[in-house]
Amino acid sequence: MKKEVTISEFVDALLKRIEEEKDINCCKEDLQVFCDHVVSKMGEDKIEVNWQQ
Repeated sequence: MKKEVTISEFVDALLKRIEEEKDINCCKEDLQVFCDHVVSKMGEDKIEVNWQQ
C-alpha cells in the first residue's frame, strides 16, 4: 500500500524498527526514496558517524 508520510514519521518508524532489532529489508525501496530526498535537500550537510570498513 502506497501512502504519503512526513519525513519525521518515516524516521520515527525506521528508528523504532532498528531499536527493536527488526529487519529493515522490508523498507529497502522506501529507504532508497528517503536517501534520494535527503541527498537532494541536504547533500552537503555534515554529520559525525562511526564509520565502519
